[in-house]
Amino acid sequence: MTAALVVFFTFEVAEVITPAEAFDLRHSTYSSVKTHYLNETRNLSHNMDDSVYSQVASSGDNVYVVWEQSVRGPNAKNYDIFFMVSNNGGINFSDPVDLSNNKGFSEHPQISATENNVYVLWVDDSNVTRQILFRKSVDGGENFDHIMKLSKNISSSYNAELATFGSSVIAVWNELEIEKGNMILLRESKDGGFSFENIKELGASDRQSYPKIAAYKDQKYVTWNTNGTNTQTRQILISKVIDNVHNLPIMQKTIARYLDDGESHVTALDRNVLVFWTDGNAQGHKNLYYTRSTNYGNEFGDIVDISQSFNDSSNVETAFSDSNLYVVWQEGVSGNQEIFIRNSSNGGVTFGQAKNISNNRGTSECPSISISNNKLHIVWEDDTLGNHEIYYKSMYGNYLASPTS
Repeated sequence: MTAALVVFFTFEVAEVITPAEAFDLRHSTYSSVKTHYLNETRNLSHNMDDSVYSQVASSGDNVYVVWEQSVRGPNAKNYDIFFMVSNNGGINFSDPVDLSNNKGFSEHPQISATENNVYVLWVDDSNVTRQILFRKSVDGGENFDHIMKLSKNISSSYNAELATFGSSVIAVWNELEIEKGNMILLRESKDGGFSFENIKELGASDRQSYPKIAAYKDQKYVTWNTNGTNTQTRQILISKVIDNVHNLPIMQKTIARYLDDGESHVTALDRNVLVFWTDGNAQGHKNLYYTRSTNYGNEFGDIVDISQSFNDSSNVETAFSDSNLYVVWQEGVSGNQEIFIRNSSNGGVTFGQAKNISNNRGTSECPSISISNNKLHIVWEDDTLGNHEIYYKSMYGNYLASPTS
């Protein structure tokens, strides 16, 4: 297969890191993962390796999962990025494929999908400095083009995130620049990932800043936390970028201050923009909060605690479809970590009761959620079997119907 021509408009010459590869995933025998049934938890990785930091995306009946996994052999301390696909709504999955497959440490993958286009992003240190690498498929994960480097050569990049809307593919990450220090950077493709525009600077950050991104039509919303020595400098910021002649941030504001953690998640649908995060309090508890804008992020309402009676919340993610919003997070319960979900049928005005969807004896952590055809797809890492595995569960949205609060 011949790799697609890639044109970079950037500060450096474009670099093709690997040739394109054909994986033939669509026609695989689905040998490693048996038939999956609704509301049933299944082990996708199913090996003795260390499988962590899973992410899921879906489009129609296609469900895509990526994760970071240790590799055996002479480079046993290395981790690579693995990928698998289901073409029947999560009933069966292909065998996993190594997308990074290099000498470096590949970590924290991100994935997004629109129709048959699949985009994967991760952090990699194969060239000594940590860089942001990108790979795409235009045929539902059957073939992947060569790996592209989105970040700069001389900086250290990490904590990358990815979003798509239509033909726009947008990456954000935290980058340590020699002269400027830490900065939140954004890079966008407007042709489905074939070429990328110049890198844009959104604002200052620090070593522990985690940028998150949501895209809706011509608007991009990026949130990140800034850590400091007191509550006045520990802030959650939001930056709004729209497609205009300059394509620069038109707004940046503080939407919350926090005591501890502060890692956020942002989601957007039409004029609604919602930001979620977890934060510690004076009693040592960590609760789940959100705030909501109904005017494209220009103003935000009150900060609301949706933890119910829980007090050890972390790692929140969401999925939005029409007015249905689904929130998943990691929660400490009776000395264990579980994955919980709450839903809102009115765009985040009120929420249904929290439900434990992992509910096992192992540590369940770092959930990811996607929705298509009213079907939820949820993955997380779990050590019930003694090593970290990637677990998957699907359910229809109406399964969560319950009184709201």
